[in-house]
Amino acid sequence: MVRSRGSHGDSAAPTSKEDPGFLRPRSVDRLTRPCRRQNEVVDSGYTLRGAESVRMKRALITGPAISEGRVAELRNLGFDVINGTSSALAALSVPQSEHSRDLSETEMISLLNETEIYIYGGLEVASGRVLEHSKNLKLIAFLGTGWSDEGCVDAAAAKSLRISVANTPGANAPSVAEVTMGILLALQRQIVELSNKSKRGTGRPVRLKDIAGKTLGIVGLGQIGSRVARHAVMGFGMKVIYTGPHEKPQLENELGLRRAPLAKVLAESDFVTLHCPARSTVGLIGAKELALMKPSAFLLNLSSPEIVDGHALVDALESGRLAGAGFDGWYKEPASLHRRFLAIDDAKLIVLPRTAWLTDDSYDRMTNIAFANIHAKLNGMPLPNQVNP
Repeated sequence: MVRSRGSHGDSAAPTSKEDPGFLRPRSVDRLTRPCRRQNEVVDSGYTLRGAESVRMKRALITGPAISEGRVAELRNLGFDVINGTSSALAALSVPQSEHSRDLSETEMISLLNETEIYIYGGLEVASGRVLEHSKNLKLIAFLGTGWSDEGCVDAAAAKSLRISVANTPGANAPSVAEVTMGILLALQRQIVELSNKSKRGTGRPVRLKDIAGKTLGIVGLGQIGSRVARHAVMGFGMKVIYTGPHEKPQLENELGLRRAPLAKVLAESDFVTLHCPARSTVGLIGAKELALMKPSAFLLNLSSPEIVDGHALVDALESGRLAGAGFDGWYKEPASLHRRFLAIDDAKLIVLPRTAWLTDDSYDRMTNIAFANIHAKLNGMPLPNQVNP
C-alpha cells in the first residue's frame, strides 16, 4: 500500500503521490551545520558540493521505480543504491513493480541497518523497533503526504533518534483531482455500467443528466479539494459548496464558492466528495450523515475508506437512500460485508485499487520534492518539507 499517497487527504480538511551508503556521522550537529566553503567536507562521512568521496554510503528506495537519472544522481553523491533491481532486495523476492509487497519488520531492520537515506515509496512500516536498529539513518524521504497514516513511520521514535522525516505535500493533488472528476462523471452518466452491458451485447441508450449546474459539496478544501473545485466550476459549470476548518476567501471570490457546515453541505449537494486527512476523520460519515443526503446524490471518497462507515454505506446503497458511491481504495472488513458490496451493480458503485495518485507525472513531482529534501539534508540546510522538526 502506498498510503496517502495515501490517503489522498488534504491538510485543510475538517477533522484522506514530482524521484540510495551506510555510516552514522560522529556528530549530528556537525552534519546539520551549513558548509562554509565550496569544497568543504563535513566530518560525517558525507561528501558535499563536489568534494572527493570519503566513504561509500547507502540509500534505500522502496516502492515503484524512480528514474535512472535520479538513481545516477544518488550514485554520483557517493551512495550505494539499494532498490528493486538490487541484489539486496532481489534476495528477499521484492519486485521492482508499481506496488512491491510488504517488507517484514525483520527485512526492514536488515535493509535499514546501514542505510543513511531512505526513500520510502512502498508498502512497509518503519516502526519504532525498525528505526531503533537503523543506527546510521539520517533521513526518511516519504513519497506522499500520509506518512503517519496506519503507522507508516513512527514519528516519535524518529524524532527521539534524530532521524529527519520529510514528505511531498501537494505532489499527487493534480492526479487525484482528475480521478475525482472522472469518477463523478462515470457515476452520473453510468459509464462503467453501460460499457459493461454494451460489451455483453445488452447495452441500451439511457436518458441521464448532465453535471453542469449541479452542486458539488467538497469536504476538505486543501490542495486536492481546491483543484477539484476549480475543475468543477471552470471545466463543468458546477456550483461548489465546501466545508473545512479554514475559510478560503480567495477561492470563494475567484470561483464563487460558498462555505457551510458539514450538515448543510451534505443536504444541499448533488455530489459530495471527501478529501480529508485519514487519521483525524475516521467515521466522519455514518448513518446519520448519509441520511442527510439527497436520495439522488452520489458520495465520492478518495481519501481513506474508513472515513465512511462501511455498514451504513451499504445499507444506504441497498435501500436506495443514496444513488451511488465512488471510492479509491476499499475496506478491510468481514467477508459478509464485501459480499453485500459485490452485489451492488456498477451503476451505483465504483471502486478503484488505490490508484488515483499513481501517475508518471505524480511520481516525478514527488521524487523532485524528495530530492530537494535530500540535497538540503546533505548540505546541512533546513529541509523544505520536514514533518518532525
